Amino acid sequence: MGLRAAHAAGVPHGNLRSNAVVLETTGRNGTHVVVIDFGLSAFLDWRPVLHRCEGERLIANISYLAPERLEGGSASAATDIFAFGVILFEVLTGHLPWRGTTALETALARLQGQPPPPSQIVEAVAKLDPFVLRCLSRHPEDRYENAAVALEAFDEVSAAVT
Repeated sequence: MGLRAAHAAGVPHGNLRSNAVVLETTGRNGTHVVVIDFGLSAFLDWRPVLHRCEGERLIANISYLAPERLEGGSASAATDIFAFGVILFEVLTGHLPWRGTTALETALARLQGQPPPPSQIVEAVAKLDPFVLRCLSRHPEDRYENAAVALEAFDEVSAAVT
């Protein structure tokens, strides 16, 4: 996976979100998941500031930002793991983990507590709850160390589900 390679090189994506993950169909090799739009955010010390939310692009991206990024921290493997957890929650349930009527309300909810387990919305995914909730931990040190560790854990969990 592209995120695993980026983390191995010490480069966080910094702006991971559902529309930065696409499926690529390649003839006889089938379909592959591709992470796109690394942009400059992986190389710059880009810090989101809520009062700069003037355009839709940043407002949409706020949904995937880890709590420490909302507080002015830099991109890291841990912030990418958080965003991966948001994307997985969204794939499993059809909803974002935190929902508010405004971007600020949603961001504040993320700073104040854990999301519901995905199985609260879709019971059939209960075995994935611990994995997803660890990715969405409030504190970076409670998340998986990087994409390689997270993907290894996901492979183990998904093997048990099937």
